Amino acid sequence: MGWNFISEPPSAQSASAAIPRSGAVYRRDDSDEPAGTAAVSAKIPNEEGLPGSVASAADGSGAEGPPSTGTAIDYLYRMKAAHAAAHNGDPMPPAVVRATMRKLLALQSLYFEDSEAVSAYGDRGYWEALAGGELHVTDTPRRVSGGTTSTVAAGELGAEGYTIIRGGAAPSGDPAIFARLNRAAGALAAAGWPPAFLLVYDEVWQVLHCAAESFASLLGDECWLEPDLNVWALRPDPPAPADATTAHPEIYIGKNFGSSHRDMRYDQCHDPDTGAFRSCNAWVPINPSGATRQNGCMSVVPITKDDFFFSPAHPNHMATAAAGLSYEPVHLVAAAGDICTWLPSCVHWGNPCQAGLAEEPRISIAATFRSNDAPRSAYGDIAPRTAGTSGDNDGPQPVQRRNLDQIGLSQRLSYAAKALLAFSHWYPGFPGLTADRLERGSR
Repeated sequence: MGWNFISEPPSAQSASAAIPRSGAVYRRDDSDEPAGTAAVSAKIPNEEGLPGSVASAADGSGAEGPPSTGTAIDYLYRMKAAHAAAHNGDPMPPAVVRATMRKLLALQSLYFEDSEAVSAYGDRGYWEALAGGELHVTDTPRRVSGGTTSTVAAGELGAEGYTIIRGGAAPSGDPAIFARLNRAAGALAAAGWPPAFLLVYDEVWQVLHCAAESFASLLGDECWLEPDLNVWALRPDPPAPADATTAHPEIYIGKNFGSSHRDMRYDQCHDPDTGAFRSCNAWVPINPSGATRQNGCMSVVPITKDDFFFSPAHPNHMATAAAGLSYEPVHLVAAAGDICTWLPSCVHWGNPCQAGLAEEPRISIAATFRSNDAPRSAYGDIAPRTAGTSGDNDGPQPVQRRNLDQIGLSQRLSYAAKALLAFSHWYPGFPGLTADRLERGSR
């Protein structure tokens, strides 16, 4: 999972102003988009509810301070700052800024399930053909059996903060499902789609359903799947360059988080009276070889090796990487369909995939489950379109365990959009994803 939603939130989370879902006025200029795709500079007028600085931000000029509204422009400012930090202070080129704004606006429309945006993605035959006919896209995925109960897992989570539930997310009677998902991830990438769009397929939701059945024994029958889902797909790390002082590490959508971090403070995922955990991270390898030390498994620091686990007020509780602390981690080597789970307040990180392996790079589904009495995560949320409103159009919502077979294509696209927006500062400019790809959808 990603960074803590309190210590590293998108500025959208604190926004209270009204947010439009569209309203962009586009000016075509074929020279703007890298890789030969037409681009636009987005200008959103003040009457649409956004600050007047949007136009200058979108064409790479103007002040760098973040605006006050929670919308695509907030993510643009963060991506520009991340790009500069990764490139020795060099600003994001104006052409890339303009193309990025187009991508953010398209993703924001999917996030809110706007009908025009969703209709552009609604050709189920396109998605099924892309997966070679091996996966399905329906509004009611076929229920599958799977999931395991384990008192040992509960004890390990409470004592050490992590465990592996063997086979906990593997649908019964379908041993080839992970090979099919792995092939579909490759087909998506070849067509220009980030790995998060694997969420459109029924089979991913069948895996999540099995995972939810496993977590019911840990978090209760009424447990919830949080809306901050993602799919990670690694690439083999290239050999280290001879001149490491001038080379930049490869950045791509789906890359691992290699820095130690916690997703939540201790007091955000434990009962304040009993100290019992109320949330669990779930990380399921879906490539046939699973997660190994070589292809990118997760590393977790046990509670017993973490001096600051029970000290949420201590500066080193959340600043795990900045503090320069050294840890004794456990490496979670797991088979496809196993659930690697840990408490969100445990220190963890993802490992890279080594080059030259016989096994395929790791691909994994990441999710968070919580008990019925725990507060929902707000990580990556965008404020509602109209201040003070709530309802079905406020973006991706948590899903209770019993309703996981009722998530249709529109909602799945919304979760995929949220995944890209929430972690956009890790992938400045969305490398490898073109605005044209997002705007065409399945057409």
